[in-house]
Amino acid sequence: MGNPEHVSLLLSGSRAWNAWRQEHRDIHPDLSNVDLSSANLRDADLQDTNLHGANLRGADLGRANMERSNLSGADLQGASLLGTMLREADLSGADMRKVSLGRLRRKVAGPVMQSLEGMLADVTNMSGAKLAGANLEGLQVSVLDLLPRDINDHRELALDFSGANLAGATLRSMHLYGANFGDADLQFANLESSKLWQADFTGANLLEANLKNTELHGAHFDHANLANADLSGAKCSGFGGTPVESGAFAGAILAHAALEWADLSGVNFSGADLSATALNRAKTRDVCLHGAILRETDLSKMDLSGLDMGEADLTDANLRLASLNRTNLSGATLTNCAVYGVATWDTLLDGAKQKSLRINQEGEPTITVDDLEVAQFLYMVLHNEKVKSIIDSATGKIVLILGRFEPPRYKAVLTALHDALQARDLVPIIFDFTQPDSRSIVETAGTLAHFSRYILADITDARTVRDELGYITPNLLSVPIQPLLQAGKETYLTFDQISERNQVLDTFEYRDIPHLIAALDEEILAPLEAWIAAKRKKTRSKPRT
Repeated sequence: MGNPEHVSLLLSGSRAWNAWRQEHRDIHPDLSNVDLSSANLRDADLQDTNLHGANLRGADLGRANMERSNLSGADLQGASLLGTMLREADLSGADMRKVSLGRLRRKVAGPVMQSLEGMLADVTNMSGAKLAGANLEGLQVSVLDLLPRDINDHRELALDFSGANLAGATLRSMHLYGANFGDADLQFANLESSKLWQADFTGANLLEANLKNTELHGAHFDHANLANADLSGAKCSGFGGTPVESGAFAGAILAHAALEWADLSGVNFSGADLSATALNRAKTRDVCLHGAILRETDLSKMDLSGLDMGEADLTDANLRLASLNRTNLSGATLTNCAVYGVATWDTLLDGAKQKSLRINQEGEPTITVDDLEVAQFLYMVLHNEKVKSIIDSATGKIVLILGRFEPPRYKAVLTALHDALQARDLVPIIFDFTQPDSRSIVETAGTLAHFSRYILADITDARTVRDELGYITPNLLSVPIQPLLQAGKETYLTFDQISERNQVLDTFEYRDIPHLIAALDEEILAPLEAWIAAKRKKTRSKPRT
Protein backbone atom coordinates (compact mmCIF):
# COMPACT_ATOMS: atom_id res chain seq x y z
CA MET A 1 0.00 0.00 0.00
CA GLY A 2 1.10 3.59 -0.54
CA ASN A 3 2.48 5.96 2.07
CA PRO A 4 -0.52 7.57 3.90
CA GLU A 5 1.39 10.86 4.36
CA HIS A 6 2.09 11.06 0.65
CA VAL A 7 -1.56 10.33 -0.17
CA SER A 8 -2.77 13.05 2.20
CA LEU A 9 -0.37 15.61 0.75
CA LEU A 10 -1.41 14.83 -2.82
CA LEU A 11 -5.11 15.14 -2.07
CA SER A 12 -4.55 18.56 -0.49
CA GLY A 13 -4.04 19.96 -3.96
CA SER A 14 -1.42 20.23 -6.68
CA ARG A 15 0.00 23.55 -5.39
CA ALA A 16 0.85 22.23 -1.90
CA TRP A 17 2.00 18.89 -3.32
CA ASN A 18 4.33 20.52 -5.84
CA ALA A 19 5.82 22.78 -3.15
CA TRP A 20 6.56 19.75 -0.98
CA ARG A 21 8.13 17.94 -3.96
CA GLN A 22 10.33 20.96 -4.63
CA GLU A 23 11.67 20.83 -1.09
CA HIS A 24 12.15 17.03 -1.02
CA ARG A 25 13.71 16.08 -4.35
CA ASP A 26 15.41 13.11 -2.77
CA ILE A 27 12.09 11.45 -1.89
CA HIS A 28 10.34 9.17 -4.42
CA PRO A 29 6.67 9.21 -3.39
CA ASP A 30 4.90 5.90 -2.85
CA LEU A 31 1.28 5.95 -4.08
CA SER A 32 1.11 2.28 -5.01
CA ASN A 33 -2.34 0.63 -4.96
CA VAL A 34 -3.93 3.89 -3.79
CA ASP A 35 -7.49 4.81 -4.80
CA LEU A 36 -7.24 8.11 -6.67
CA SER A 37 -10.26 7.60 -8.90
CA SER A 38 -11.73 10.86 -10.27
CA ALA A 39 -9.05 12.84 -8.41
CA ASN A 40 -7.99 16.24 -9.73
CA LEU A 41 -4.25 15.83 -10.21
CA ARG A 42 -3.88 18.44 -12.89
CA ASP A 43 -0.37 20.00 -13.08
CA ALA A 44 0.83 17.68 -10.29
CA ASP A 45 4.56 16.83 -10.09
CA LEU A 46 4.46 13.02 -10.09
CA GLN A 47 7.80 12.28 -11.68
CA ASP A 48 9.68 9.27 -10.29
CA THR A 49 6.55 8.30 -8.32
CA ASN A 50 5.46 4.75 -7.55
CA LEU A 51 1.86 4.44 -8.78
CA HIS A 52 1.95 0.69 -9.32
CA GLY A 53 -1.59 -0.74 -9.23
CA ALA A 54 -3.10 2.67 -8.38
CA ASN A 55 -6.74 3.35 -9.20
CA LEU A 56 -6.68 6.46 -11.42
CA ARG A 57 -9.95 5.73 -13.18
CA GLY A 58 -11.47 9.00 -14.43
CA ALA A 59 -8.69 11.10 -12.84
CA ASP A 60 -7.62 14.40 -14.39
CA LEU A 61 -3.88 14.15 -14.98
CA GLY A 62 -3.77 16.98 -17.51
CA ARG A 63 -0.29 18.57 -17.77
CA ALA A 64 0.92 16.44 -14.85
CA ASN A 65 4.60 15.48 -14.89
CA MET A 66 4.78 11.67 -14.60
CA GLU A 67 8.19 11.25 -16.16
CA ARG A 68 9.86 7.94 -15.20
CA SER A 69 6.90 7.08 -12.92
CA ASN A 70 5.86 3.49 -12.30
CA LEU A 71 2.27 3.08 -13.50
CA SER A 72 2.48 -0.64 -14.15
CA GLY A 73 -0.84 -2.35 -13.55
CA ALA A 74 -2.54 0.97 -12.83
CA ASP A 75 -6.20 1.54 -13.75
CA LEU A 76 -6.37 4.61 -16.00
CA GLN A 77 -9.73 3.94 -17.60
CA GLY A 78 -11.26 7.19 -18.82
CA ALA A 79 -8.45 9.29 -17.34
CA SER A 80 -7.44 12.58 -18.96
CA LEU A 81 -3.80 12.65 -20.03
CA LEU A 82 -3.99 15.87 -22.05
CA GLY A 83 -0.50 17.35 -22.05
CA THR A 84 0.76 14.83 -19.50
CA MET A 85 4.49 14.13 -19.42
CA LEU A 86 4.85 10.33 -19.55
CA ARG A 87 8.33 10.17 -20.94
CA GLU A 88 10.00 6.86 -19.96
CA ALA A 89 7.07 6.02 -17.68
CA ASP A 90 6.30 2.35 -17.06
CA LEU A 91 2.72 1.66 -18.16
CA SER A 92 3.16 -2.08 -18.53
CA GLY A 93 -0.13 -3.89 -17.98
CA ALA A 94 -1.97 -0.62 -17.30
CA ASP A 95 -5.65 -0.39 -18.20
CA MET A 96 -5.84 2.66 -20.47
CA ARG A 97 -9.17 2.10 -22.13
CA LYS A 98 -10.82 5.29 -23.35
CA VAL A 99 -8.06 7.52 -22.03
CA SER A 100 -7.78 11.02 -23.57
CA LEU A 101 -4.39 11.83 -25.06
CA GLY A 102 -3.22 15.01 -26.73
CA ARG A 103 -3.86 16.38 -30.18
CA LEU A 104 -1.59 18.65 -32.14
CA ARG A 105 -3.77 21.59 -33.10
CA ARG A 106 -1.27 23.57 -35.17
CA LYS A 107 1.93 22.98 -37.09
CA VAL A 108 5.16 22.88 -35.12
CA ALA A 109 8.30 24.37 -36.63
CA GLY A 110 11.40 22.22 -36.78
CA PRO A 111 11.91 18.46 -36.37
CA VAL A 112 10.50 16.66 -33.36
CA MET A 113 13.38 14.99 -31.49
CA GLN A 114 13.65 13.20 -28.15
CA SER A 115 10.70 14.88 -26.41
CA LEU A 116 7.72 17.06 -27.11
CA GLU A 117 8.76 19.84 -24.72
CA GLY A 118 8.04 23.29 -26.09
CA MET A 119 5.06 22.06 -28.08
CA LEU A 120 1.44 22.81 -27.26
CA ALA A 121 0.44 22.25 -23.66
CA ASP A 122 -2.22 19.67 -24.55
CA VAL A 123 0.18 17.33 -26.37
CA THR A 124 0.92 14.15 -24.40
CA ASN A 125 4.57 13.13 -24.28
CA MET A 126 5.02 9.34 -24.16
CA SER A 127 8.55 9.10 -25.59
CA GLY A 128 10.18 5.91 -24.37
CA ALA A 129 7.14 4.85 -22.36
CA LYS A 130 6.71 1.14 -21.67
CA LEU A 131 3.23 -0.05 -22.64
CA ALA A 132 3.75 -3.79 -22.87
CA GLY A 133 0.48 -5.54 -22.10
CA ALA A 134 -1.39 -2.26 -21.62
CA ASN A 135 -5.07 -2.14 -22.57
CA LEU A 136 -5.71 0.89 -24.80
CA GLU A 137 -8.93 -0.30 -26.35
CA GLY A 138 -10.87 2.59 -27.86
CA LEU A 139 -7.90 4.96 -27.60
CA GLN A 140 -8.24 8.03 -29.83
CA VAL A 141 -5.15 10.03 -30.77
CA SER A 142 -4.15 12.05 -33.80
CA VAL A 143 -0.96 13.68 -35.04
CA LEU A 144 1.24 12.61 -32.13
CA ASP A 145 4.93 12.79 -33.12
CA LEU A 146 7.10 10.77 -30.80
CA LEU A 147 10.44 10.10 -32.46
CA PRO A 148 12.80 11.30 -35.18
CA ARG A 149 13.10 9.29 -38.37
CA ASP A 150 16.66 8.30 -37.48
CA ILE A 151 15.30 5.65 -35.14
CA ASN A 152 18.58 3.74 -34.91
CA ASP A 153 20.11 6.61 -32.90
CA HIS A 154 17.14 6.79 -30.51
CA ARG A 155 15.92 3.19 -30.21
CA GLU A 156 15.61 3.48 -26.42
CA LEU A 157 12.96 6.17 -26.85
CA ALA A 158 10.63 4.09 -28.99
CA LEU A 159 7.20 3.33 -27.54
CA ASP A 160 6.64 -0.25 -26.39
CA PHE A 161 3.07 -1.38 -27.11
CA SER A 162 4.01 -5.08 -27.12
CA GLY A 163 1.07 -7.23 -26.04
CA ALA A 164 -1.11 -4.14 -25.58
CA ASN A 165 -4.86 -4.25 -26.25
CA LEU A 166 -5.47 -1.56 -28.87
CA ALA A 167 -8.57 -3.16 -30.37
CA GLY A 168 -10.65 -0.51 -32.12
CA ALA A 169 -8.19 2.26 -31.22
CA THR A 170 -8.00 5.35 -33.44
CA LEU A 171 -4.35 6.21 -34.12
CA ARG A 172 -4.73 8.28 -37.27
CA SER A 173 -1.83 10.38 -38.57
CA MET A 174 0.48 9.42 -35.71
CA HIS A 175 4.28 9.44 -35.97
CA LEU A 176 5.39 6.28 -34.18
CA TYR A 177 8.86 5.61 -35.55
CA GLY A 178 10.28 2.33 -34.26
CA ALA A 179 7.31 1.62 -31.97
CA ASN A 180 6.99 -1.96 -30.73
CA PHE A 181 3.53 -3.45 -31.37
CA GLY A 182 4.70 -7.05 -31.11
CA ASP A 183 1.80 -9.41 -30.24
CA ALA A 184 -0.48 -6.38 -29.69
CA ASP A 185 -4.21 -6.63 -30.38
CA LEU A 186 -4.96 -4.00 -33.05
CA GLN A 187 -7.99 -5.59 -34.63
CA PHE A 188 -10.30 -2.96 -36.16
CA ALA A 189 -7.77 -0.25 -35.20
CA ASN A 190 -7.51 2.85 -37.39
CA LEU A 191 -3.90 3.77 -38.20
CA GLU A 192 -4.64 5.58 -41.44
CA SER A 193 -1.92 7.95 -42.69
CA SER A 194 0.36 7.22 -39.72
CA LYS A 195 4.15 7.16 -40.05
CA LEU A 196 5.30 3.80 -38.71
CA TRP A 197 8.85 3.59 -39.98
CA GLN A 198 10.70 0.54 -38.63
CA ALA A 199 7.83 -0.27 -36.28
CA ASP A 200 7.60 -3.88 -35.11
CA PHE A 201 4.21 -5.59 -35.53
CA THR A 202 5.55 -9.13 -35.24
CA GLY A 203 2.73 -11.49 -34.24
CA ALA A 204 0.25 -8.61 -33.85
CA ASN A 205 -3.47 -9.04 -34.54
CA LEU A 206 -4.45 -6.44 -37.18
CA LEU A 207 -7.65 -8.11 -38.33
CA GLU A 208 -9.63 -5.62 -40.45
CA ALA A 209 -7.32 -2.80 -39.34
CA ASN A 210 -7.17 0.40 -41.40
CA LEU A 211 -3.60 1.03 -42.61
CA LYS A 212 -4.49 3.11 -45.65
CA ASN A 213 -1.74 5.44 -46.85
CA THR A 214 0.54 4.53 -43.94
CA GLU A 215 4.33 4.81 -44.19
CA LEU A 216 5.67 1.36 -43.31
CA HIS A 217 9.27 1.70 -44.46
CA GLY A 218 11.28 -0.96 -42.64
CA ALA A 219 8.29 -2.09 -40.55
CA HIS A 220 8.04 -5.78 -39.60
CA PHE A 221 4.75 -7.69 -39.75
CA ASP A 222 6.21 -11.19 -39.58
CA HIS A 223 3.50 -13.72 -38.58
CA ALA A 224 1.01 -10.89 -37.96
CA ASN A 225 -2.70 -11.34 -38.73
CA LEU A 226 -3.73 -8.75 -41.37
CA ALA A 227 -6.74 -10.62 -42.74
CA ASN A 228 -9.21 -8.22 -44.37
CA ALA A 229 -6.95 -5.28 -43.44
CA ASP A 230 -6.82 -2.24 -45.72
CA LEU A 231 -3.25 -1.35 -46.76
CA SER A 232 -4.20 0.41 -49.97
CA GLY A 233 -1.74 3.15 -50.81
CA ALA A 234 0.67 2.04 -48.07
CA LYS A 235 4.39 2.67 -48.64
CA CYS A 236 6.44 -0.36 -47.62
CA SER A 237 9.57 0.10 -49.73
CA GLY A 238 13.03 0.82 -48.36
CA PHE A 239 15.45 3.59 -49.21
CA GLY A 240 18.66 2.83 -51.08
CA GLY A 241 21.83 3.89 -49.30
CA THR A 242 20.08 4.18 -45.93
CA PRO A 243 19.55 1.78 -42.99
CA VAL A 244 15.81 1.79 -43.74
CA GLU A 245 14.93 -1.45 -45.52
CA SER A 246 11.68 -2.60 -47.09
CA GLY A 247 8.94 -3.96 -44.86
CA ALA A 248 8.73 -7.63 -43.95
CA PHE A 249 5.56 -9.76 -43.91
CA ALA A 250 7.10 -13.24 -43.69
CA GLY A 251 4.49 -15.75 -42.55
CA ALA A 252 1.86 -13.02 -42.14
CA ILE A 253 -1.84 -13.61 -42.85
CA LEU A 254 -3.12 -11.14 -45.46
CA ALA A 255 -6.07 -13.12 -46.79
CA HIS A 256 -8.64 -10.81 -48.43
CA ALA A 257 -6.52 -7.76 -47.54
CA ALA A 258 -6.54 -4.67 -49.77
CA LEU A 259 -3.13 -3.74 -51.19
CA GLU A 260 -4.22 -1.69 -54.21
CA TRP A 261 -1.80 1.09 -55.17
CA ALA A 262 0.57 0.06 -52.35
CA ASP A 263 4.32 0.35 -52.86
CA LEU A 264 5.55 -3.14 -51.99
CA SER A 265 8.96 -2.86 -53.66
CA GLY A 266 11.44 -5.22 -52.05
CA VAL A 267 8.98 -6.48 -49.42
CA ASN A 268 9.43 -10.01 -48.06
CA PHE A 269 6.17 -12.00 -48.24
CA SER A 270 7.80 -15.42 -47.94
CA GLY A 271 5.35 -17.91 -46.49
CA ALA A 272 2.65 -15.24 -46.18
CA ASP A 273 -1.03 -15.99 -46.85
CA LEU A 274 -2.17 -13.62 -49.62
CA SER A 275 -5.27 -15.59 -50.59
CA ALA A 276 -7.79 -13.47 -52.51
CA THR A 277 -5.73 -10.36 -51.76
CA ALA A 278 -6.40 -7.29 -53.92
CA LEU A 279 -3.11 -6.19 -55.54
CA ASN A 280 -4.43 -4.01 -58.35
CA ARG A 281 -1.77 -1.49 -59.46
CA ALA A 282 0.51 -2.33 -56.53
CA LYS A 283 4.26 -1.93 -57.10
CA THR A 284 5.85 -5.36 -56.72
CA ARG A 285 9.41 -4.88 -57.93
CA ASP A 286 11.85 -7.28 -56.19
CA VAL A 287 9.08 -8.66 -53.94
CA CYS A 288 9.80 -12.08 -52.40
CA LEU A 289 6.80 -14.44 -52.65
CA HIS A 290 8.66 -17.67 -51.95
CA GLY A 291 6.26 -20.15 -50.37
CA ALA A 292 3.46 -17.58 -50.30
CA ILE A 293 -0.18 -18.66 -50.48
CA LEU A 294 -1.83 -16.88 -53.42
CA ARG A 295 -4.98 -18.96 -53.75
CA GLU A 296 -7.75 -17.14 -55.67
CA THR A 297 -5.55 -14.02 -55.83
CA ASP A 298 -6.05 -11.71 -58.80
CA LEU A 299 -2.60 -11.20 -60.38
CA SER A 300 -3.95 -10.32 -63.81
CA LYS A 301 -1.92 -7.83 -65.86
CA MET A 302 0.74 -7.66 -63.14
CA ASP A 303 4.46 -7.59 -63.87
CA LEU A 304 5.86 -10.45 -61.79
CA SER A 305 9.03 -10.74 -63.86
CA GLY A 306 12.09 -12.00 -62.05
CA LEU A 307 10.32 -12.53 -58.72
CA ASP A 308 10.96 -15.47 -56.42
CA MET A 309 7.65 -17.35 -56.28
CA GLY A 310 9.20 -20.76 -55.69
CA GLU A 311 6.93 -23.20 -53.82
CA ALA A 312 4.11 -20.64 -53.85
CA ASP A 313 0.51 -21.92 -53.93
CA LEU A 314 -1.31 -20.30 -56.88
CA THR A 315 -4.36 -22.56 -56.90
CA ASP A 316 -7.30 -20.81 -58.64
CA ALA A 317 -5.19 -17.65 -59.11
CA ASN A 318 -5.94 -15.27 -61.98
CA LEU A 319 -2.76 -14.84 -64.05
CA ARG A 320 -4.41 -13.52 -67.21
CA LEU A 321 -2.03 -11.26 -69.16
CA ALA A 322 0.52 -11.39 -66.32
CA SER A 323 4.24 -11.23 -67.04
CA LEU A 324 6.17 -14.15 -65.55
CA ASN A 325 9.36 -13.69 -67.54
CA ARG A 326 12.37 -15.09 -65.62
CA THR A 327 10.11 -15.69 -62.60
CA ASN A 328 11.08 -18.52 -60.26
CA LEU A 329 8.09 -20.86 -59.97
CA SER A 330 10.11 -23.94 -59.02
CA GLY A 331 8.01 -26.24 -56.84
CA ALA A 332 5.02 -23.92 -57.09
CA THR A 333 1.43 -25.20 -57.28
CA LEU A 334 -0.36 -24.00 -60.43
CA THR A 335 -3.74 -25.68 -60.38
CA ASN A 336 -6.86 -24.38 -62.10
CA CYS A 337 -5.19 -21.03 -62.82
CA ALA A 338 -6.48 -18.62 -65.47
CA VAL A 339 -3.44 -18.08 -67.73
CA TYR A 340 -4.82 -16.45 -70.88
CA GLY A 341 -2.12 -14.25 -72.45
CA VAL A 342 0.51 -15.03 -69.81
CA ALA A 343 4.17 -14.34 -70.73
CA THR A 344 6.58 -17.07 -69.60
CA TRP A 345 9.94 -16.45 -71.25
CA ASP A 346 12.72 -18.21 -69.28
CA THR A 347 10.33 -18.99 -66.42
CA LEU A 348 11.73 -21.54 -63.94
CA LEU A 349 9.20 -24.35 -63.48
CA ASP A 350 11.33 -27.19 -62.09
CA GLY A 351 9.14 -29.39 -59.91
CA ALA A 352 6.10 -27.14 -60.34
CA LYS A 353 2.69 -28.85 -60.02
CA GLN A 354 0.76 -27.77 -63.11
CA LYS A 355 -2.77 -28.92 -63.81
CA SER A 356 -5.95 -27.61 -65.43
CA LEU A 357 -4.49 -24.29 -66.58
CA ARG A 358 -7.24 -22.36 -68.35
CA ILE A 359 -6.03 -20.62 -71.52
CA ASN A 360 -9.36 -19.17 -72.59
CA GLN A 361 -10.56 -15.62 -72.09
CA GLU A 362 -13.29 -14.99 -69.56
CA GLY A 363 -16.68 -15.88 -71.01
CA GLU A 364 -15.25 -18.33 -73.58
CA PRO A 365 -15.41 -22.14 -73.53
CA THR A 366 -12.93 -23.61 -71.07
CA ILE A 367 -9.71 -24.95 -72.62
CA THR A 368 -7.24 -26.47 -70.17
CA VAL A 369 -3.67 -27.71 -70.41
CA ASP A 370 -1.18 -28.91 -67.83
CA ASP A 371 1.88 -26.86 -68.68
CA LEU A 372 2.36 -23.10 -68.45
CA GLU A 373 4.73 -22.94 -71.40
CA VAL A 374 2.34 -25.04 -73.48
CA ALA A 375 -0.35 -22.56 -72.47
CA GLN A 376 1.69 -19.67 -73.87
CA PHE A 377 2.28 -21.67 -77.05
CA LEU A 378 -1.41 -22.43 -77.48
CA TYR A 379 -2.25 -18.78 -76.91
CA MET A 380 0.01 -17.85 -79.81
CA VAL A 381 -1.45 -20.61 -81.95
CA LEU A 382 -5.04 -19.60 -81.32
CA HIS A 383 -4.43 -15.88 -81.83
CA ASN A 384 -1.70 -15.69 -84.48
CA GLU A 385 -2.34 -16.77 -88.07
CA LYS A 386 1.38 -17.00 -88.92
CA VAL A 387 1.99 -19.43 -86.07
CA LYS A 388 -0.93 -21.53 -87.25
CA SER A 389 0.65 -21.90 -90.67
CA ILE A 390 4.03 -22.88 -89.17
CA ILE A 391 2.50 -25.85 -87.33
CA ASP A 392 0.35 -26.92 -90.26
CA SER A 393 1.18 -30.59 -89.80
CA ALA A 394 2.15 -30.65 -86.12
CA THR A 395 1.70 -33.96 -84.32
CA GLY A 396 3.74 -34.63 -81.15
CA LYS A 397 1.97 -35.78 -78.02
CA ILE A 398 -1.11 -33.55 -77.93
CA VAL A 399 -4.47 -35.31 -77.57
CA LEU A 400 -7.62 -33.24 -78.02
CA ILE A 401 -10.59 -34.37 -75.94
CA LEU A 402 -13.98 -33.12 -77.14
CA GLY A 403 -17.15 -33.34 -75.08
CA ARG A 404 -19.25 -31.73 -72.41
CA PHE A 405 -18.23 -32.54 -68.86
CA GLU A 406 -20.37 -30.31 -66.67
CA PRO A 407 -22.59 -32.97 -65.01
CA PRO A 408 -20.72 -35.12 -62.43
CA ARG A 409 -20.77 -38.28 -64.57
CA TYR A 410 -19.19 -36.49 -67.55
CA LYS A 411 -16.67 -34.79 -65.27
CA ALA A 412 -15.61 -38.20 -63.99
CA VAL A 413 -15.03 -39.39 -67.56
CA LEU A 414 -12.96 -36.28 -68.26
CA THR A 415 -10.79 -36.71 -65.17
CA ALA A 416 -10.19 -40.39 -65.80
CA LEU A 417 -9.25 -39.86 -69.46
CA HIS A 418 -7.06 -36.88 -68.63
CA ASP A 419 -5.08 -38.69 -65.91
CA ALA A 420 -4.72 -41.86 -67.93
CA LEU A 421 -3.38 -40.02 -70.98
CA GLN A 422 -1.02 -37.94 -68.87
CA ALA A 423 0.34 -41.12 -67.24
CA ARG A 424 1.21 -42.32 -70.75
CA ASP A 425 3.37 -39.25 -71.39
CA LEU A 426 0.76 -37.62 -73.61
CA VAL A 427 -0.46 -34.01 -73.38
CA PRO A 428 -4.26 -33.94 -73.06
CA ILE A 429 -6.08 -30.73 -74.05
CA ILE A 430 -9.64 -30.52 -72.86
CA PHE A 431 -12.19 -28.53 -74.83
CA ASP A 432 -15.14 -28.28 -72.49
CA PHE A 433 -18.41 -27.36 -74.22
CA THR A 434 -20.44 -25.88 -71.39
CA GLN A 435 -21.70 -22.93 -73.45
CA PRO A 436 -23.85 -22.71 -76.61
CA ASP A 437 -22.04 -23.38 -79.87
CA SER A 438 -20.98 -20.45 -82.00
CA ARG A 439 -18.83 -19.98 -85.09
CA SER A 440 -15.82 -18.89 -82.97
CA ILE A 441 -16.11 -21.99 -80.77
CA VAL A 442 -16.24 -24.30 -83.76
CA GLU A 443 -13.20 -22.62 -85.33
CA THR A 444 -11.27 -22.80 -82.05
CA ALA A 445 -11.94 -26.52 -81.84
CA GLY A 446 -10.74 -26.83 -85.42
CA THR A 447 -7.51 -24.98 -84.64
CA LEU A 448 -6.80 -27.20 -81.65
CA ALA A 449 -7.50 -30.30 -83.73
CA HIS A 450 -5.06 -29.07 -86.37
CA PHE A 451 -1.98 -29.71 -84.24
CA SER A 452 -3.24 -32.70 -82.24
CA ARG A 453 -1.85 -36.20 -82.64
CA TYR A 454 -5.37 -37.55 -82.46
CA ILE A 455 -8.82 -36.66 -81.16
CA LEU A 456 -11.01 -38.43 -78.60
CA ALA A 457 -14.63 -37.32 -79.03
CA ASP A 458 -17.28 -38.42 -76.54
CA ILE A 459 -20.49 -38.33 -78.60
CA THR A 460 -22.71 -39.52 -75.76
CA ASP A 461 -24.17 -36.00 -75.58
CA ALA A 462 -24.65 -35.21 -79.27
CA ARG A 463 -25.32 -31.52 -78.71
CA THR A 464 -21.72 -30.88 -77.73
CA VAL A 465 -19.65 -32.28 -80.59
CA ARG A 466 -21.93 -32.42 -83.63
CA ASP A 467 -20.94 -29.06 -85.12
CA GLU A 468 -17.28 -29.40 -84.15
CA LEU A 469 -16.88 -32.83 -85.76
CA GLY A 470 -18.85 -31.58 -88.77
CA TYR A 471 -16.29 -28.78 -89.14
CA ILE A 472 -13.14 -30.82 -88.40
CA THR A 473 -13.69 -34.02 -90.41
CA PRO A 474 -13.89 -32.53 -93.93
CA ASN A 475 -11.11 -30.00 -93.30
CA LEU A 476 -8.53 -32.12 -91.46
CA LEU A 477 -7.83 -35.52 -92.98
CA SER A 478 -4.45 -36.12 -91.30
CA VAL A 479 -5.61 -36.47 -87.68
CA PRO A 480 -7.46 -39.63 -86.64
CA ILE A 481 -10.62 -39.35 -84.56
CA GLN A 482 -11.78 -41.92 -82.03
CA PRO A 483 -15.50 -41.56 -81.17
CA LEU A 484 -16.52 -42.73 -77.69
CA LEU A 485 -20.06 -43.64 -76.71
CA GLN A 486 -21.52 -44.78 -73.43
CA ALA A 487 -23.17 -48.17 -73.79
CA GLY A 488 -26.93 -47.96 -74.17
CA LYS A 489 -26.81 -44.50 -75.77
CA GLU A 490 -27.49 -43.76 -79.42
CA THR A 491 -25.43 -41.69 -81.86
CA TYR A 492 -26.93 -38.54 -83.30
CA LEU A 493 -28.74 -38.54 -86.65
CA THR A 494 -25.98 -37.18 -88.89
CA PHE A 495 -23.10 -39.10 -87.29
CA ASP A 496 -23.28 -41.86 -89.93
CA GLN A 497 -22.06 -39.38 -92.55
CA ILE A 498 -19.08 -38.43 -90.37
CA SER A 499 -18.25 -42.02 -89.41
CA GLU A 500 -17.79 -42.91 -93.07
CA ARG A 501 -14.73 -40.68 -93.38
CA ASN A 502 -11.38 -42.42 -93.45
CA GLN A 503 -9.88 -40.71 -90.38
CA VAL A 504 -12.88 -41.55 -88.16
CA LEU A 505 -12.32 -44.91 -86.46
CA ASP A 506 -15.08 -47.28 -85.37
CA THR A 507 -16.97 -45.98 -82.35
CA PHE A 508 -15.81 -47.49 -79.09
CA GLU A 509 -18.61 -48.20 -76.62
CA TYR A 510 -17.70 -48.20 -72.93
CA ARG A 511 -19.81 -49.58 -70.11
CA ASP A 512 -18.30 -47.41 -67.41
CA ILE A 513 -15.10 -45.58 -66.53
CA PRO A 514 -13.10 -48.66 -65.42
CA HIS A 515 -13.99 -50.33 -68.70
CA LEU A 516 -12.92 -47.21 -70.65
CA ILE A 517 -9.53 -46.93 -68.93
CA ALA A 518 -8.85 -50.69 -69.08
CA ALA A 519 -9.43 -50.62 -72.85
CA LEU A 520 -7.49 -47.41 -73.45
CA ASP A 521 -4.21 -48.94 -74.59
CA GLU A 522 -5.31 -51.84 -76.78
CA GLU A 523 -8.70 -50.75 -78.09
CA ILE A 524 -8.34 -46.98 -78.35
CA LEU A 525 -4.72 -45.77 -78.49
CA ALA A 526 -3.33 -48.78 -80.41
CA PRO A 527 -5.78 -48.40 -83.35
CA LEU A 528 -5.07 -44.65 -83.44
CA GLU A 529 -1.30 -45.23 -83.57
CA ALA A 530 -1.80 -47.91 -86.22
CA TRP A 531 -3.80 -45.44 -88.33
CA ILE A 532 -0.99 -42.86 -88.04
CA ALA A 533 1.67 -45.43 -89.00
CA ALA A 534 -0.36 -46.57 -92.00
CA LYS A 535 -0.88 -42.96 -93.09
CA ARG A 536 2.85 -42.24 -92.95
CA LYS A 537 3.70 -45.44 -94.83
CA LYS A 538 1.23 -44.60 -97.55
CA THR A 539 2.63 -41.08 -97.84
CA ARG A 540 6.21 -42.39 -98.19
CA SER A 541 5.21 -44.99 -100.80
CA LYS A 542 3.57 -42.46 -103.17
CA PRO A 543 5.58 -42.20 -106.41
CA ARG A 544 7.07 -38.82 -107.19
CA THR A 545 5.76 -37.06 -110.25
